[in-house]
Amino acid sequence: FPSHDSNGIQHNLTDWESKENMMTYIHSGLHLKAMKAFRKIGIDKTFGYVSDRIPNWSEVHDLWLKNGKEKFR
Repeated sequence: FPSHDSNGIQHNLTDWESKENMMTYIHSGLHLKAMKAFRKIGIDKTFGYVSDRIPNWSEVHDLWLKNGKEKFR
């Protein structure tokens, strides 16, 4: 999905076939490289969750506010 601006906060959303596929990607070289670069350019919250449907962007923002954990502080 393309990223989305919500209240001045840029959100990204990915959809995975399985949690195992998501975890494989999260621990891959490309993702790790991106996370190291992100430490230099931003401080943000992140979270993942399992659902039977993809949330709309308003729901994404609300879920992020409620469940996001701070990273890179």
